[in-house]
Amino acid sequence: MSGSKPLFVICVGTGWSATTPLYYTLRDSKVCDAFIKESNLLCPNLDFSEKYAVTGEEIYLNPTIDGYIELLKRKKKDNFMGVCDFTTSYAAFTGDNIRHFAEKLQQSFDVKILMIFRDPVARLFSHISHLIQVHQADVRPNAFMKEILFYLRKFPDKQEYPSQHANFRRRNYEPFLFANYETIYKTWSSFFDTHCMSMEKLWSDDNELQRLNTFLGANITSLHKNVYYPDLGPNAPKVTGLADQYTSDTEFILPEVYDMAKRMMSRHYLFYENLL
Repeated sequence: MSGSKPLFVICVGTGWSATTPLYYTLRDSKVCDAFIKESNLLCPNLDFSEKYAVTGEEIYLNPTIDGYIELLKRKKKDNFMGVCDFTTSYAAFTGDNIRHFAEKLQQSFDVKILMIFRDPVARLFSHISHLIQVHQADVRPNAFMKEILFYLRKFPDKQEYPSQHANFRRRNYEPFLFANYETIYKTWSSFFDTHCMSMEKLWSDDNELQRLNTFLGANITSLHKNVYYPDLGPNAPKVTGLADQYTSDTEFILPEVYDMAKRMMSRHYLFYENLL
């Protein structure tokens, strides 16, 4: 930590890349904990009624940066290095979004940004499989994967934080559906110390865990179970606390669909493969 400031880890995703097992790893190792894994409190213009109903935290009735900082300070546990927030939609923040709170957070905390990335096609397949279930759409994931890839050209490289008006049925998708890893990194690293990881490498290479320890100033000795590694698709084990993982994929991605998607998403692999 820097001086007397507590650690504040913000993991900005990406979603469907094992952020939940990573959160459990940091919590179980007493690095940091959160009053709720995804607070969303840094998000602009959101309806927080559901979060208030779940947590009962009054910050959701009048969300401010100062109020969030005070809440984090109160929630820090004595035997932990700090606190954390694993809201994956933060990945879509623009520089203007981050500038709104960066200075105040840095005054109170040693802020560290974590980014965990997964094979882009596998991540997208899990994401759309989840959307199909949430919206009860009458389409199979492989068929929808082929359809949705053609929306790639409609998404600009420029970051744009989504409103709450993304409409699945009208094919009005969230801008971070096709997460541009390099853009996410460049945006956040302009403000804070930032560490990128490949999900696959973190769970297969001890050196990657050591890199994480060095960045956090921690001593994590083991990783929590991760249902996405190795990738067992619909046969993933039902691990307690990881329903978001083992319920996402309802079928295996077909080899021909994977190959087509990887060709169409080739620019998404340029940054990711540098992490391997």
